[in-house]
Amino acid sequence: GFNKFDITFKQNKVVSSNIKGALEIKKFVHPTTGQPVHIDIEGHLYENGDFNLTASAKPPYPIEFPDVFTYRMKSVELGKEDDDFYIGTSGTL
Repeated sequence: GFNKFDITFKQNKVVSSNIKGALEIKKFVHPTTGQPVHIDIEGHLYENGDFNLTASAKPPYPIEFPDVFTYRMKSVELGKEDDDFYIGTSGTL
């Protein structure tokens, strides 16, 4: 669901925008808590077509490579800047 969504246009161009919401997928269960994963979503659109979208999980979602490492992902971001697309993440290893 959405908590916040606003977009402002001026002369057919996006001047500012804010998107805020959350996802909860009942079948996507956190491996340590057994509860459905709650994902907060935040995004912005820019007048030149650039954007960024950030998803964060509380508690952090563990990604495990057995006997190697566990990465506890706090957030992941997808975006476009100029002609380049990017993906980033934050967490603890």
